[in-house]
Amino acid sequence: NHSSALPLRDQLGPIFEAAGVQVVLTAHDQSYERTYPLVNVPATNTPTSDNRHCYGPEDGVSWLKVAPGGKLSNISLDFSPWRTSEPPAWTVFRNNTLHHFAHLSVTATGTLDVDVFGVEGDGSELLQIDGVRYSFNGCAPEVVAQPRQVTLLAEPGEVVSESLSVTGGDGAALAFDISQVPGWLSLSQVSGVTPASIELVADASSLAVGEYRGILQ
Repeated sequence: NHSSALPLRDQLGPIFEAAGVQVVLTAHDQSYERTYPLVNVPATNTPTSDNRHCYGPEDGVSWLKVAPGGKLSNISLDFSPWRTSEPPAWTVFRNNTLHHFAHLSVTATGTLDVDVFGVEGDGSELLQIDGVRYSFNGCAPEVVAQPRQVTLLAEPGEVVSESLSVTGGDGAALAFDISQVPGWLSLSQVSGVTPASIELVADASSLAVGEYRGILQ
């Protein structure tokens, strides 16, 4: 609904990098978006890490935009549409299907945890849609899922499936647990040790025709 404020980005990017800022928190537009830690903003917007959930003091500046909770756009009367169907290369995660709020937790040992939650607005349970840690103490290897997004297309009453691979960063064998599985989706396993292959099965037999989204954590 609003284009990027490029003149403001031109001004703030070099200032934040020169000052050693690690996290920039903003709130505008009806969507959520988080970047990788970036340097050389706005010229190249170069990520300093391909991790998705933890960054150290040597990394660049992470930009987070958390939508105002509970409000739809005055322009589209809905959540804000994306300008492109594919996210920019510097975007770790984005969501424009829920209202959002963020919970920040700071420790004396040098970590900042940012957990972002989504709200349907219909009284249903909260969904944790994102989580990231900024740490002066380094980062452990991460669990990585590929592909990052799975699309299942089913005819009414049909059951369809797709596979998902789960690996450990740097080849590490890491324990994992999956939660927040929607009722229409079943997984061949919800916990284990990487590497693993998980089958996702969507059962449309009891669903009305429409589009359904789920976020696994």
